[in-house]
Amino acid sequence: MSTDEFYSDRNDSQSDETYTTPISPLSPQEKSPPPPSSQQQQQQQLPSFLLTSVTSLNEEKEELNSINEMQTLMQSSNDLTFPLEDSWTFWYFKNDRMCDWKDNLIQITTISTVEAFWSVYNHLQSASRLGQGCDYFLFKTHIQPMWEDRYNRSGGRWCLNLNKNQRTNELDTYWLHTV
Repeated sequence: MSTDEFYSDRNDSQSDETYTTPISPLSPQEKSPPPPSSQQQQQQQLPSFLLTSVTSLNEEKEELNSINEMQTLMQSSNDLTFPLEDSWTFWYFKNDRMCDWKDNLIQITTISTVEAFWSVYNHLQSASRLGQGCDYFLFKTHIQPMWEDRYNRSGGRWCLNLNKNQRTNELDTYWLHTV
């Protein structure tokens, strides 16, 4: 289909005397637009997709191909994982003085990819909302979060003591930056 087959809204072969631009909706000087020619009526009855130029069709095909390529790339990137150098285990310590220390220690999960880390981290209750004396631990998988583990014998720990008003505002940020 060539561009010659397209029609404008107004037939330029008609003079301005036949078609006057409306002055206002209620103006008596206003003349009605000329009735559409039979050719214009046929054009109006044709589905709009038939009036698309070849150039538009090519552009649409290119857009669809681009979208398909992007979807394929997104799918393959969803299949990609970024492994961590070591596997890590999240632990939770609940402060129940009626139980032995080891019994208060609960293994949450072990992670080995960046995606798994963020998935777990985003679903953990924030550190600022933990009860008093409750803790999170993050240790390499083969290391238990206790002094008795041989890897911890000459180790240490970091303790962060905050005022109560800082705890609600800043503790979660400190925890994230430390991890």
